[in-house]
Amino acid sequence: MRPAPSRIDLRQEALVAFLWGLAEATVFFVVPDVLLTWLALRRGIKRALAASLWATLGSLLGGTIVAVAAAHGAAPPIARIYAHLPGIDSALIQRAAEDLSAQGNRALFFGSVTGVPYKLFALAAGRDQTLAGFLAASSLARWLRFAAACALAAWIRRTSQSLDRQIAWGRWHAGFWIAFYAIYWGTFHG
Repeated sequence: MRPAPSRIDLRQEALVAFLWGLAEATVFFVVPDVLLTWLALRRGIKRALAASLWATLGSLLGGTIVAVAAAHGAAPPIARIYAHLPGIDSALIQRAAEDLSAQGNRALFFGSVTGVPYKLFALAAGRDQTLAGFLAASSLARWLRFAAACALAAWIRRTSQSLDRQIAWGRWHAGFWIAFYAIYWGTFHG
């Protein structure tokens, strides 16, 4: 049986999740899912889901910052910065803008599973969408993706434990995300 988490541990997890969500929605290029899946594997689904809410709030703040900056004329320099981030190029920036224009906020849900970074939708939304509508759709799209990642990691842990396997979760987790990003950055958006 696990010891009860201290309030400090929970606050630290919340703070890190919030900051990671904020960073990834603005300039960081590694998704909060890395932290959230680690929490689901190591701390349990409830802790991971709690952190996913904080990551969502951080994402919303970051999305707001990017969208407001874009709405006030900063879209071109932001796009130039984003084009230099791993996994992003000018074509992907344009694709996100076109998807958001054609599909509206539904594009956020498709982007969550097709590898289009949220920050690119925030950039496009600042030019073409209402902030309130964008944030409403963002909150659901981001949290659903984060919660799904947590649930999948928790399911993998339960399944492998029921098979009586001893897995070094830290190595498995790191290996998965290293492979994921090697494929994502190298193949899909290299």
